[in-house]
Amino acid sequence: MKTLVSLIGDQTIPNLEIIKEFQNQCDKFIFFHSVKTAQQAEWIIRAACLDEKDCLKQEIDPFNITEIQNVLQTYPFGDESFILNITGGTKPWIIAFLDKFKDLGAEIYYVTGKPREFMKIFPRKGKSILRLEANVNIHEYLIANGFEVKEGKLTHPQDQAERFFSAFMAEPVENFFPFMNFFRPLRNSSKTIPLQQLREDLLDALKRVSYTPKSDLLDKNDFKYFSGDWLEEWVYYRVKNELNLADSDIITGTHITKMNTPNEMDVMFLIDHQLHVIECKTAVFEERELDGQMKLTNILGETIYKSDALRSKLGLFAKSTILTLSELLDIDLKPLQKFQSHFDRANLSNITIISRRKLSNEVNFSNILEIRHAH
Repeated sequence: MKTLVSLIGDQTIPNLEIIKEFQNQCDKFIFFHSVKTAQQAEWIIRAACLDEKDCLKQEIDPFNITEIQNVLQTYPFGDESFILNITGGTKPWIIAFLDKFKDLGAEIYYVTGKPREFMKIFPRKGKSILRLEANVNIHEYLIANGFEVKEGKLTHPQDQAERFFSAFMAEPVENFFPFMNFFRPLRNSSKTIPLQQLREDLLDALKRVSYTPKSDLLDKNDFKYFSGDWLEEWVYYRVKNELNLADSDIITGTHITKMNTPNEMDVMFLIDHQLHVIECKTAVFEERELDGQMKLTNILGETIYKSDALRSKLGLFAKSTILTLSELLDIDLKPLQKFQSHFDRANLSNITIISRRKLSNEVNFSNILEIRHAH
C-alpha cells in the first residue's frame, strides 16, 4: 500500500479528486497545510470519509522555503511508496516537494482544471495526460467546500411540473402574479386551506395549470409548489434527464450552511466534477411592502448579488445561472433596455441569465449552460 501526500490550498476539489482516484491503493494520507488551510484539510477528510487514524496533518508555512526544506528533511517519511498531489501547493511548496519526492521515487500528479483531466509529472514514462475515473458526487463536493448539507425532496412528479410550464409559457407570466402572490406568504405556514374555499380566480388558475391535488386540503407543500417550487422541479427533471445524471449528481430545494450562514439552493448539479448552480425565479418581480404599501419590486439585482456572493464559496470553476420566465430580451435576443445594467453586472460576475425567449419545451440545457464534456 502507498501513502498519499496532499498540499492543501484554498481549492479543495483537486485534493479530493486525487484521493478518490487512488484511495484503494493507499492506507495512509498526509496533509500539509498552512495556518489558513487547516480547516480545508478537515473538510477533505470528511468528504472522502477517511479514517482519522489513517490521516496525518502537518502545518507548514507555504511561502518560507527554508522552513519547508527543514520540515521535509526532518519529517519521518519512512520507506513506504508515495503518491504526491502538488495541485494545491504554492510555488515554494512545489519546488521543495518536487525535489524531495523525486528522491523518494514518488508518483507525482497535478490536476489541470479541465474536465476529469490530471497530469503525471513524475516519473516521466507512459502517458502524461490522464483521465480521472473515480466520481466525486455532489454531497462530497459540497462537504469538501465546507458546507453542511440538508437535501430537499421532490414533491410532485415530472408531468405536473410540465403542465405548469406549458401553462405559464402559454400566456404572460404576469397573469399568474395574483396566484403566486396569494400563496407565497403561506410557504412556511402550518395553515391548511380547503380546496373548495379558494377564490374563484385561484381555482381558475389551478385549472389552467391542470393541477391534481393530493387531497382536498391544501397545505404548505402545495403553497410552496404554487409559488415557485414547480419551476425548480421542472428544471431538475429536465436537466437530469437531458444530461443523464445520477441521483447523486443533482439536488433541488437544498439547504446548505457554511460559517453559520444558511442558503437555500434551487438546483445544483455536477457534471465531470464541475458544479452548476441554477437559481430559478418564476418572475423577476415580486410584491413587497414599501412605505406601508405593497409594490411590485424588481428582484433581479439582488438575485445576481446572491449568486455572485455564493459562487466564490463553491469552488474555482463553479458556474452560476439565473433562470426566469420573465421576458428580459427583445426579439433579437438582446437585453431590454431596462435590464441592460443587470446583464452587464451578471457578465462581470460570469453569471448566465436565461429568460423566457430562450426557454421552450425543446430547450437544450447543454447549449445554454455551455457545458463542456470530458472526452
